[in-house]
Amino acid sequence: PLPFFAFYSQMFLLTAVGITIGHYALILISQAEDLPADREMHLITPAVRWGAHRTVIYSLGLNLFGSVLIIAGLAGLFVVTNVWLLLLLPLVAVGRYFSMREVARLARRTRFVPDEGMFMLELRDRMQTYPLWHAYGLAGVLISGLCILVVHSLHLIGSL
Repeated sequence: PLPFFAFYSQMFLLTAVGITIGHYALILISQAEDLPADREMHLITPAVRWGAHRTVIYSLGLNLFGSVLIIAGLAGLFVVTNVWLLLLLPLVAVGRYFSMREVARLARRTRFVPDEGMFMLELRDRMQTYPLWHAYGLAGVLISGLCILVVHSLHLIGSL
């Protein structure tokens, strides 16, 4: 077992926190879609408290922050596992980009569609691809995790 203060443990934790933050950010979008029903039921969700526009803006910021943590954490894990794994970072970055792209589009639209009702129609239309937003962001992370596991299993630790 690795001690908590080992670099590997810290990078693993950084990656896990980044994944959590990045994907909670996407869940905020889902909460924004539920805003009318949640208001009607008097639920106090982040979207009810902040409104649809601010929820989307906060989602984008949290998604970006989570993505930075994921990339930094995986970079650290790659360096201590096998430096050749750093070649996976562009794959992770592209996946995180596609995960954030729709949220960024919605965030831009908040400036041009100030009416929350009209914005909600647009948001509901974009939610058709919502499951893919999670898949894009996690695909590179999954592949990276599998590669780290294979390198550890085959004892290919360190640089080649």
